[in-house]
Amino acid sequence: MNTGYGADGCALAAELENIGAEVHLDPHCIGVPLPPKVALMLARPRPDRFELVIQHADPASLYAHPELARRSGAHITWTMWEFSGMRGEEFEPDLAEKIAANDGIIGYTQETTDILRGYASPDTCLTTIQGGYDADLWKPREDDPARDWDSPTTRFGMLGSLNLRKNVWAALEAFNGLKETFGPEFDAELILKANLPGLPPQLNEYPGVTLIYEPWSHRQIRDFYMGLHCLLAPSWGEGKNLPALEAQTLGIPVIATPCSGHMAWANPDFVYLAKSTLVERDPNGRPGQLHHQVDVEGLADKMWEVHTNRQEARRRGEIASRVIPQMCDWSRVVERLGMWLDYDMVPKPR
Repeated sequence: MNTGYGADGCALAAELENIGAEVHLDPHCIGVPLPPKVALMLARPRPDRFELVIQHADPASLYAHPELARRSGAHITWTMWEFSGMRGEEFEPDLAEKIAANDGIIGYTQETTDILRGYASPDTCLTTIQGGYDADLWKPREDDPARDWDSPTTRFGMLGSLNLRKNVWAALEAFNGLKETFGPEFDAELILKANLPGLPPQLNEYPGVTLIYEPWSHRQIRDFYMGLHCLLAPSWGEGKNLPALEAQTLGIPVIATPCSGHMAWANPDFVYLAKSTLVERDPNGRPGQLHHQVDVEGLADKMWEVHTNRQEARRRGEIASRVIPQMCDWSRVVERLGMWLDYDMVPKPR
């Protein structure tokens, strides 16, 4: 549950059970606490044969298990990759062998699918289905605090594992630049809620910036979202971006880079897209592995647009709150999975 793959794996297992499947889990490792429904899946006696085996892991952790593949009606891998291109020394030479053990490969984004296609044999079926989220956890409720769209102070926020990939420093540079340029006219706050330590506490000394590390309940996270006017997502790359989906469900517009994980759900009708340039993460050691470098001035322009046109921000948030649950809830994702299995993927004879 402490990683994107863990949270998505638990949510996927729960949704498969909701539609009548009997799910058995074979995790690489287990972090606690687990949802009770998921914990019970671990205690089930294993059958000799499975109708479907889904390996849900990042490309570097894929494991070709011939015996498990032999005992399944179909064996597929569902994976995500946050960047454009893979560096060969991390995945080759055995990635092609691991993919060959599968009847099908699902990428969270078209970019991921296209990358993996280069390692797959011609008879491997590939498709793109982005993982989902539990929309019911984030839909507005009567006990939610009211969001003050008319407040003179615009509240921007970021939440999650605020590591280098999430690009907090670009958000800080854009925010501080607006403070320096417009002074009191840019009456705004930037609240950074980090899951893990890593950012220096001295950030709290910057005008308008608040850094929070303390653990929060689901109720506190909802209150955090309801107190914002905009969520920032200037990430280098994403497989999905769960906080962005959650925030939009509660009516908060998002400023996001046009990386593949964002563009799977982002539409300029309700998402502020910040300009970015594809650059190599580390030209000296990781050739071909690219990420989206956001244009800081462009990001600041979008933040200023939110600050000066709050009603447009509200309109975008309201559109997102209707569209995102219909598009990205796990029930819709599993429907797409079922359609692919039924109509597109023909298992190889075993």
